[in-house]
Amino acid sequence: MLPLTSVILTIKNIQVNWKMIIGLTLGISIPLILLAGYLARHHILASYWEIAYIYNFLYSNNTLTQRITSEVEWIKILSSDSPVFVITLFTWLGGIVYLGWKVAKRQEWFNPPLLFGLSAFPIEMILLNTSGNIFRHYGMPLIPVQAILCGWLLNQVVSYKKIPKLISNFCLLLFLIISSTLPLTNLIENAKKDRELYLSQTSLFEVIRYIKQNTKPGDYLLVWGSTTLVNFLTDLPAPTRFGFQVPLFRHGYTSEKLITEFLDDLQKRPPVMIVNTHHPLTPFVYTDTSQTCKWQDTLPEDMNEVYQYICANYTQIDVITKDQWEIYRITPR
Repeated sequence: MLPLTSVILTIKNIQVNWKMIIGLTLGISIPLILLAGYLARHHILASYWEIAYIYNFLYSNNTLTQRITSEVEWIKILSSDSPVFVITLFTWLGGIVYLGWKVAKRQEWFNPPLLFGLSAFPIEMILLNTSGNIFRHYGMPLIPVQAILCGWLLNQVVSYKKIPKLISNFCLLLFLIISSTLPLTNLIENAKKDRELYLSQTSLFEVIRYIKQNTKPGDYLLVWGSTTLVNFLTDLPAPTRFGFQVPLFRHGYTSEKLITEFLDDLQKRPPVMIVNTHHPLTPFVYTDTSQTCKWQDTLPEDMNEVYQYICANYTQIDVITKDQWEIYRITPR
């Protein structure tokens, strides 16, 4: 957004406002430099870049149809969850009409907050659906743009001379109340739904009880799939940074190097138990009718060595009822 801000702030001036641009650059760069320095000091800067950017960049190859579908879904969700988003959306549409009217009337149209909001809002909405996934925390970057556009709208209402001061102040107070209380209400409702969802997952709690009864503090536990919540609730560490194995199966991201690291971790810190959650994106081994440990043909081929290691060193000892989570324990030698 720095280039966009710089253009807007200097659009009416032939001479570039270098002081403003340098200030913005420093304000943005210093926190990033401090973060990079901290990560580099702990030797995890490369890993951070790999996980936070390279892995997520792979989601950007969605088709136009997927992007449009995702955009529509985002608008539906945000409109139902956030009154501020609805106000922002209509303010953006109204702001375009307002700006066009100002230009047509040859009146003063240059308004940096409005221009920034009108430009940044569609950019943020496009970036929002880059992955095609609907994760609510992806909507957080919209907050600054919403604040700018809503602030401009409220300023227009409060400063409009034909509206009595009492009414304009009432509108301001009403907006603050709505924008503060309704999201909080949604947060409480979502927390209740999440609690009911977790309480309904009887297998999860059965697995946790089973693991606690059959392990000791300090043991390593590998949850095959993405349910690392089990590690947290049992207070047992994963033996590898790949406690969430989906990236190892992600075409275009996974590599022989990453899978070798994963296998080395399992060999150096063998987990006492492996819990197969049957995640659709992370195939696991299975036992056929002849009690032979096998695995399905899948990409990447380098995972074959991991499967061979698991088959050679682990035995299925139990299945947790409802969701058929399988418990594998290291084979005594």
